[in-house]
Formats: sequence, C-alpha cells, structure tokens
Amino acid sequence: MKPESDAEVFLYNGTFSESENVITRDRIQDFQMYGPNYYSRPDTSNWYDKGNVSYFKFKTGNSGTYLAGISTRPRRIELPASEFNEYLEHDGVRDILEARKKGNQLDKPAVEQYAKHVKAVFQAGKMKTGHFQKIMGYPIEFVPLENPYTQKLNDYLEFQLLKHSKPLPGHWVYAGYDDGHSHGGEVESGAHNHNERAFKTDSEGKFKVKISQYGKWYVRTIHMVPSANKAQDYISNWGTLTFEVR
Repeated sequence: MKPESDAEVFLYNGTFSESENVITRDRIQDFQMYGPNYYSRPDTSNWYDKGNVSYFKFKTGNSGTYLAGISTRPRRIELPASEFNEYLEHDGVRDILEARKKGNQLDKPAVEQYAKHVKAVFQAGKMKTGHFQKIMGYPIEFVPLENPYTQKLNDYLEFQLLKHSKPLPGHWVYAGYDDGHSHGGEVESGAHNHNERAFKTDSEGKFKVKISQYGKWYVRTIHMVPSANKAQDYISNWGTLTFEVR
C-alpha cells in the first residue's frame, strides 16, 4: 500500500485462497484501525461485498505500519458428535478433544458459542512504526513482539498470545503461510493451510515462528472452555493474526 492513498481491506472468512462467506454487518462488534497519526473506528457504510468476500474502503495516512482488528459477536452452532470431534481434531483444539475422550463424551453432540477476533498487520510506504503491537483488548489475540515487515528469510518472529490482555501460557497455537501473491491488506478468520506448524506458548504466552518462506503468514488459535450456561456446552474465542514477510 501507499501512504495517503485509497486502499481496501479484504475480509476473508476461510483461507487465503477461498472465503466461505461474507461477514454480515450485524455480526461485527468492533472494528478498529491504527497507524502513524491515524486511528479509525469505521462504521459499515464503506463496506461492500463481492462474491464471498467482504471489502472495506479507506484512505491510508502517513507512511508506517498499520494494524486492523475486527471482533465478531458470539453465535451458537450445534453439531453432531462426529462433526464436533472432527472439528476439534482438524482445528487443533487438543485439550477439549482429550477431555471428551477421558470423559467418554465422544458420542455427545455439542452446542458451541463462538466469536472470532481477527487482526492484520500491513505496511503503507517504507517507514516502519510500532503500531503492530497495539493491544485491542479482545478475549483472545496475538501481538507480534517485532515488526513483521523487518523480518528476513530464516528469522524467528516472536509473538505473545493474550487472553483479555493478559498472557496465556501453555496453549496450542498454529502458524502457516501462503506463498501466493499479496492481495494488499487482508483480515482473515479461521484460516489454516496444510503447511501449518504447531507451537505451545511458554509461561509468558510467547512463542517463536521461523520465517521459512516469503509471502503471507498467519498465526491462529481457538480458546475453548466448557460452559456453565446450560444454553451451550462450550464457549470458544478464535484468534487470528495475518501479516506479510517480503
């Protein structure tokens, strides 16, 4: 992206290459953008949909590193036992899957209340700034501890996983990349690829990812707990951060 120019953020609900559906406006609970001398809390008037992708039009400010964050309102989904177990395994929610095995609950269907909290770091111009480290205060979120746009091949980029702005230790997280061409500013929800690597956060909620490929990257996790509310069995918060190394 260029400074002081018209730009778009693309909101994918799926993977880098394919979006499952648009994000309806009533689901967006919070949307913020930060940059050098720049803060925006946009309404939905500048959103439009094309196919299964939602787009947001905006104008960048000064040269620097920008951060966009979107948080969705909770929704409920009910899944048969086999589908829920498969989803836990596929998306790496290892602790809940293990608890269901130990509790002989693999044959139980599940009602899950879930919300998604998505951040994207992108660059406008050449100046590197520290806005990528902004904490949004989401129920779950990733914070890069170094600017992704200063990284080179084979560097290790460190992140911290936060739960309600506090470090979350001992939690499984996943990182992956797409080596296709950049689409500019992208915010993704629930994206993961076959090249994923798994990490467990340390006592400070931190982990390091080796940058083995130029292109678009993501880190993601799902934090799920049993629900005390009889209306659902589990409550989950999905966190994703996308960025580019070039």
